[in-house]
Order: sequence, then C-alpha cells, then structure tokens
Amino acid sequence: MVRTKDVNTLVTEIVCDETNKSCMYRECTQCKDKVPNFDYTNDNGEQVKWFEWKTRREEIVDKGNDRSRTVTKTVKDQDQGTREVLASEINAEMQKACRHIFNIRNQYKALKYLRSNLTHEEIMVHIDFSENYACKYSDEIQSMHFGGSRNQLSLHTGVIYLRDEVIPICTVSDFLRHDPAGIWAHLTPILKYVTEDRNLTSIHFISDGPTTQYRNKNNIYLWGHKIAEYGFKKSTWNFLEAAHGKGAADGVGAAVKRAADQQVILKKNDITCAKDFYQLLSGGTSTSTVKMFLVEENELKKVDAELPSDLRPIPSTMKIHQMIIEGPDSFATKVVSCFCKHPTTLLCDCYQPDTHQLPPRKLPADDEGKQLKQATEETSKVKTSMVEKASSIQNYMCVAFLKTCAVY
Repeated sequence: MVRTKDVNTLVTEIVCDETNKSCMYRECTQCKDKVPNFDYTNDNGEQVKWFEWKTRREEIVDKGNDRSRTVTKTVKDQDQGTREVLASEINAEMQKACRHIFNIRNQYKALKYLRSNLTHEEIMVHIDFSENYACKYSDEIQSMHFGGSRNQLSLHTGVIYLRDEVIPICTVSDFLRHDPAGIWAHLTPILKYVTEDRNLTSIHFISDGPTTQYRNKNNIYLWGHKIAEYGFKKSTWNFLEAAHGKGAADGVGAAVKRAADQQVILKKNDITCAKDFYQLLSGGTSTSTVKMFLVEENELKKVDAELPSDLRPIPSTMKIHQMIIEGPDSFATKVVSCFCKHPTTLLCDCYQPDTHQLPPRKLPADDEGKQLKQATEETSKVKTSMVEKASSIQNYMCVAFLKTCAVY
C-alpha cells in the first residue's frame, strides 16, 4: 500500500511546504486534498488486515467488593477491509500527523531561537513534574515493600536559562498535588531565588501541556497575576507538543533521584520525608550540582486562597501553544510559538493571536480584611473632616451675622 515506513517522507509527498502552517494544518488550497502515493498493484478487491491502536472504555468488577467501574484501555486491535478503506484510514491519520509534526518542529525552532537570543533582562525556565520519589531506608524489612508503607515525595524539576548561565533546579515537597496551586507553590522559591540579585524584566516558561497541570484556566490566572509580584513586566508561557520526547527537566529528575539513591545505598542515610531529601542533596556530602528548594505545605495553602472559584475557561485551550503578557490587564494566545520580533516585542501578528482579558485578582482573606479596614478608616477620616469643615463654616456665619446686627 505505502512504499515507505518513514512518516516524514509521506508528509513531503502531500504538502507544498513543510515549514508553512497552512500546508501542514491542511488549510492550503494547493495541497489540502493531496494524499500519499498508494500502491494498488494486484488489487482485486480482496479483504486485507491491519493493526491499529484504539482506546476503549470497559466495565470491570473489582475483586473482593464486587463493585463495577469503567476504565479506559489502550489496545492494539486488528481491523480488516478493502484497500480503499485502509487508504482512507491512513489519509485521515496523515491529516493529524502533519499538524502534530509541524507543532513539534515549530516549538523546538522557536524556543531554540529564544534561548540563543536571551537578553540580560530575560530568563527562560523549563519545568516539569518528575515521577514521585519513593522514600527509602538504608535497611528495610520485607514488609516495608508492601502496602502503603512507603511515603512518596513530589519533585518539580527544571532548568533556568540566563544569558550567560544555566542552573538546574529541583523543588521537593511532601504534598503530592500537581495542580496549578501545587505548581505555583513549587515555583515560589524559584522565582524568589532568581530575582534576588538580578534585574530581570521578562520571564519565559516552557512546559508540557497537560490540562490537569499547566494548560488550564487556574494556571493561566495565577501566571497572569503572579509574575508581577516578582517584578516581571513581560512573560510568555510556551507549551511543548504532546509526545515531544524527553527534555532537560527529565534529565534533572533522573539526576536527583540517582543522587538520593546513592545517599541511601552508599552512605546509609534514610530518606523518609521531603526535608531529608532536601538536606541530603543540598548538603556538603552530596555531589549533585542541582539547586535544591524545600516547599512547605503552607505555601500551597497560600496559593489555594488566591484562586477564585468562578473562573471561565479559555476557548480552544487544547490548541494553545503560546501565551503572551505585555501589559497588566490582558494576555494573548497563539496556536504555536513565535519570537520573530524579539526582543523589541514578544507579541507579533504571526499565527493570528487572540487577545483575552485577565480576570481581576482575588485577594486573600487577610488582605481583604486589611483593605476593608483601611477603607473604613479612610471613610471615617473623610467624615470627620467634613464635620469639622461644616462646624467651621457654621461658626463663621454666626460671627458674620452678629457683626451685621451690631452695625445696625
């Protein structure tokens, strides 16, 4: 049917220009109807078989409590049909593949350009959650391996890119939440660290795009309001395409886990909580060069208190690969990243950007109370001033009236 196993060769056959978004998104009037060169030699209409990955939902019954529940399974299923049907299936998948390949290539190209052209006032932060670390003792009894005996730690890893410096980073916590509140609890010590002795005005985030973590309305809200707390006037958030492969943040996660295991196995130290992990890897006995940060649960509670409960989702969130802030009240979104006018401006007209308004910031309860008290005090002062002025005017009018009477 198809003369090659290389998907890139198939893409070349059906598009005019692999660097053009219209072509790769199958919107080009010249090539949107092109299909791969299928081989129909010796086709006599017989049935052919092929394998296809499919996702299906199934009902299963838990052993022990006889309760049924629905699960999602990915299976390699066998289909059959005529060669025309198979060709139609391949063509439909190629429509998705072209868009997917363009997104991967464009994101890497744009972010590589940004990394090579960072100014001294800019910072780029590549972040990702590593798989939770399972706590370990240097000596363990057999029952330690079963049940819920082994605690887990949350690791948020990444790399900070400055103009002339690269800093691998890792934050560790006992709480295991990977939602937007957890993300910004982990980012708080990092942003404090990078802005402590540096005059930075722009920050660029790079991350995966899962909707439960980085690409959702809560993270957009926190990003839009939090960056100003640390003095940043401009920012972008760039999402990598799904299935893009491993990145620098994944390497940092592997490095800190291996360093932690060495502390347990070779130096006979126990790691039972986030504090142990942090102290052993940031202390003098560790050979790790990763900058470590400990995140307490109170940071998570602070971020939770800042999140409104009535945020509206951004339309077509899953298609967004870049978000841009250049002002205090709004942000722009694009289907892919572009820095063609960097460093003059972060927002260009490429890829038809959409503009959105940032929701007003919700103040924590303590700040709301302080603001209300301040407003009450100011109102009281105004009322007192008005009373004093009225009394002064009244006294003046009385004196003027008495003088007038004395004249007559």
